[in-house]
Amino acid sequence: IEGIRLHPGLLGAERKDFIETFLHELAHAMQFYKYGVIDHQGTWWEMMHQLGQRPVRTHSIAACKGASPKAKRTLDDMGL
Repeated sequence: IEGIRLHPGLLGAERKDFIETFLHELAHAMQFYKYGVIDHQGTWWEMMHQLGQRPVRTHSIAACKGASPKAKRTLDDMGL
């Protein structure tokens, strides 16, 4: 992992949505460094719980839903 990428639509999102998405991606980084994988399976759930978060993959950020094809690939990479 070279870094955590967030969708540009999150810049205008509510603080709660931004923080939840960042923690979701941080859990992926933790998962990679600990287990060498990136997915939404048990090890990701474990990392989410360690961050005090529910392991949820969905959101309702309108700015991200209407994203360009390039941005949508980023959303897929982010698991959104």
